[in-house]
Amino acid sequence: MEIVRIASPSRSEMRRQQELMRRFTEEWGFPSAQVMTRTDGIIKGAGLQKVDGLPVYNACVRIPGTYSQQKDAQSYKGQFPKVLLEGHIDTVNPAELLPASAPYVPVKLQKATDALVKTKAELAALPDELHFDKDGKIIEDANYKKAYQRYNDYEDALARGALRIYVPGYNDAMINTAAVMQAAYMLNKYKIKPVYDIWVCGTTGEEGKGNLCGMKQLYGYNQDTGKGNNALNFVANFGADSTSPGSGTVNYLGSYRFEIKYSEPAGIKVGAKQPSALMAMNRAIEMISNLKTPYDLDKKAERTTYTVGVGSCTPAPEGE
Repeated sequence: MEIVRIASPSRSEMRRQQELMRRFTEEWGFPSAQVMTRTDGIIKGAGLQKVDGLPVYNACVRIPGTYSQQKDAQSYKGQFPKVLLEGHIDTVNPAELLPASAPYVPVKLQKATDALVKTKAELAALPDELHFDKDGKIIEDANYKKAYQRYNDYEDALARGALRIYVPGYNDAMINTAAVMQAAYMLNKYKIKPVYDIWVCGTTGEEGKGNLCGMKQLYGYNQDTGKGNNALNFVANFGADSTSPGSGTVNYLGSYRFEIKYSEPAGIKVGAKQPSALMAMNRAIEMISNLKTPYDLDKKAERTTYTVGVGSCTPAPEGE
């Protein structure tokens, strides 16, 4: 809840990245040589440093393995094989980067028996919230103690006056990424030595129009050619991108993303038989959902899936 307070819209994750990298060395005990990312977005040895012309703000730390010390160890262009464990650090709300003078999003509290808020204004109006000190650490005051409770189930929580906690990006997907970072902390704390190096990363650009830039940098993936050079030599990938147990993703193939714009022809009015731009978009999404690939029929086939990440409408000018 401390790190997610830092607004981190897709392609503007630099502040959350910097806080993670600070904690790697100052709080979690990692030597600086094991922090593999730089605050300007550069990863030494990566086959791609910018995506869509913009820096990539991944936050990666390395757990050294034993393989490189073996006499028969094999490398690829100077890189020994490594495993990637990642969860993304960008979140949907707020959609814009907050000013540097006020970079944090409040963590609001509400009685669980009350109706869920539906608007940003309703959320802002909630009087109770968790408190944090000048260093961004949670203060264990009365509000914290009321919120930090455990219950047998949802019904038990309602009966015992539980509080609902509104945490930006918690479900998608900072709860997963926090677990990934906790794994890195524990591996380092107890000096666990894997065979291959493990890179634990908070990746960027998963949400909205982020174009999966974090993963593309790590794999050197060029969307124009549809190929990745994998200059860092990752041999396995574990993606913590789901809150459902057992549904994490192992390994990836690639990604193509397209932006499609619809405009409503002039003269169409409410009730007309011709579709509006919104209707046309909805129908296109329906057609995409009906597409079938070999993977739908045979899970051993190359995995291919389709998704629509963002759908939005631009209001017409006043009077039109």
